[in-house]
Amino acid sequence: MTTTSRLTDARTDFRTADAARTRFGYALSTLADRHARLARGAETDGPARVTRAFERAFEPPEGTDPTSRRAELSFLTRPILEGPDGPVAFDARARDRIDAVPSGTDTTDLHAFVDAVEDYLDVDGTPAPWRDPVDAYAGVAATDDVATIAVLADVLSLLVAAARNARDDAVLESRPDAPAESPDEGAAAGSDDGASDTTSRGPLEEFAAAHPDLGDALATEPLVLLPVRLETRFVRPSTSDVDRPELWVRVYPDDVHTDTHEPELTEEAVSWGRHYWASLWFASHPSFEPDDRWTDGDGRLEAAYVEAELSDPSRIAMVRALDPASFPEDPDERKAAVRERAWGRLVDRFGRERAAYVRVATEPAEAELLEGPVVTDGFVTPALAFDAVDRRSESWTRAPTARLLPDRWSLYGIWTDGSDRSTVAVRSDPIREPLAVGPTPEAVASALRTTDGRGTDRAADLPAASAMADVEWMLEFRSRRASRNGAPRHRRRRGGRRRPD
Repeated sequence: MTTTSRLTDARTDFRTADAARTRFGYALSTLADRHARLARGAETDGPARVTRAFERAFEPPEGTDPTSRRAELSFLTRPILEGPDGPVAFDARARDRIDAVPSGTDTTDLHAFVDAVEDYLDVDGTPAPWRDPVDAYAGVAATDDVATIAVLADVLSLLVAAARNARDDAVLESRPDAPAESPDEGAAAGSDDGASDTTSRGPLEEFAAAHPDLGDALATEPLVLLPVRLETRFVRPSTSDVDRPELWVRVYPDDVHTDTHEPELTEEAVSWGRHYWASLWFASHPSFEPDDRWTDGDGRLEAAYVEAELSDPSRIAMVRALDPASFPEDPDERKAAVRERAWGRLVDRFGRERAAYVRVATEPAEAELLEGPVVTDGFVTPALAFDAVDRRSESWTRAPTARLLPDRWSLYGIWTDGSDRSTVAVRSDPIREPLAVGPTPEAVASALRTTDGRGTDRAADLPAASAMADVEWMLEFRSRRASRNGAPRHRRRRGGRRRPD
């Protein structure tokens, strides 16, 4: 396999596992909500919502063969979960959890669910039609037994942990010190001054070595130079574990590099986004004269008409509360006023950038029509039809990362000692990808539990140590060198006192 192929595969595996982690995480949150409601005897909305959330995790990309999703999720068959005697696959760990429940609990449907997942993931051994894990999940989620739902949530948390571990494995595979595919590829990679501490060449190192810097060849093409922050320090044997004085350089990405965008939406964001479009739907009606859609007298939308056109109770209540008398009479002016108010509420709730994304992510099939001017000639406002969107359980589910970084850093220095003038050029090892510039929510949660003495969460299997290790480069120089975001150290020549201009 070529270096480019290894790097491409690692990036693809990362995206697949990260998306699966988010989808399984959302399914787990909906199931946890159902469990909490059942436990306190509150009214539930039935198993439909939790089943739909789980179904999204197994849906293949639109227009692709369903078997493609089976192959994408096949990482769940690998031994990537911690077991009592070493790493185990999802099905083995799940059966251990099920077998550990108190006697008297009927676990037949739970085992059937694990069997269905195992069949689904066995791409080579189980031909179609395979057992549908969604149907098996729905069979368990439909019960009102609190203990059974709790075990199902425990099993589902293993899918979240497995996806998280697979994502972390993909990150490790792409790093500069990832194991080479063969002994011939494992030669030590060093910087110009021999300061590198890598012992093998991973795909990032090999890719950077095979693709030299093209900057010198670009004579007329424009280049974008994004800002970074530099920190420099002279270190000596008396203050550090170096054998002679060195200049250390540290590079921090600027805010423009920081990516905190999460494409999945929370339940709140979906609700507010669809409220925005329901407001435009309301304002797209060409006339507010009483007819079969309007009540006589107050000019509000007829309840039966709204309920027939809109399915969600909260959107029905929101539209019913809109009073045409509070807006201009002209249809286009009225629509502009309604849009401005709905957009303002969206911005107040999520900020301008996120609100713009929520608006686009929740747009219905009739978005272009609803955004345009009001049509008055025999126009019948269509019913709203929203597509399914990927959701997440919390507003923050992953660490912020730095993007648009170069493959490696190149530093140039000019040294003077009186009339003596010399230059130095060093190149860093390849930069870690992805490069975290903040902790994961799991790491923060683990730190909080450690602080208050409550211990760790068994169901979540939080990899706190590895999560915090991703941001150690921001604090420790040697960890920074391991992330390749610290440039190689330049050793000062013996004799003479040299200083950088």
